[in-house]
Amino acid sequence: MSAPAITAILFDKDGTLIDFERTWLPAYHEAAQIVESHAGRPGLAERLLADGGFDAATGQVDPTAPLAAAASEAIARDWAERAIADDPASLTQSVLDIFAAHSADPAPITPLMPLFARFKARGIFLGMATMDREASARSFAAAAGGERLDFLCGADSGLAGKPAPDMALAFCSAVGVAPDRLAVVGDTPHDMAMARAAGARLAIGVRTGAAGSTGLDHCADFVIDSVAHLDRALKSRGLVAEQHVI
Repeated sequence: MSAPAITAILFDKDGTLIDFERTWLPAYHEAAQIVESHAGRPGLAERLLADGGFDAATGQVDPTAPLAAAASEAIARDWAERAIADDPASLTQSVLDIFAAHSADPAPITPLMPLFARFKARGIFLGMATMDREASARSFAAAAGGERLDFLCGADSGLAGKPAPDMALAFCSAVGVAPDRLAVVGDTPHDMAMARAAGARLAIGVRTGAAGSTGLDHCADFVIDSVAHLDRALKSRGLVAEQHVI
């Protein structure tokens, strides 16, 4: 082909590049217990998790619920307010510190440095957009091959969060690529909705996150088992150029 259909890829972080269940469920459970202890209200942790979309019977999180889709700071602030704390700002920070500790030692879906390198070798711009805080995302990226990223933003980066198109459009603007050359890769309907709102060429779902094996079939252009299969999926559809020497 004379020109690739995709020249930029924007990745979600949690559930897409990072194993959501192994990284975030322990963080949510630990933080909820801290809030319950602070409030002195037995059962509060269970209610916070359930209201956030966690199903204790299945161990799964609703991909459209706050625990999967909301900004980490918004979750922390809501929990602190529900604890009726004397110092909600301090409790909010305690919850955020727990989130940061877990996200600083995540469980990647696949080794990211070779994944990113394969796309950079094709001249493809790479970005990451997450509803986690930008500092946490940068810390993760620095340890996982983030020098290959051309763009990164978080929930506190001054952009409207998913499913608004702002994060995707900011990436396109930063790297000088039109949205119709952009692929968005994520694990929730909010990621897919962001891609649609931005006019992205592709909304690609992965089965490694909160939506699981079937939760994205209705809203993604196609769904793959994990980002480890992304290169092959794009090549098989003629959507990326052959690798070239850089």
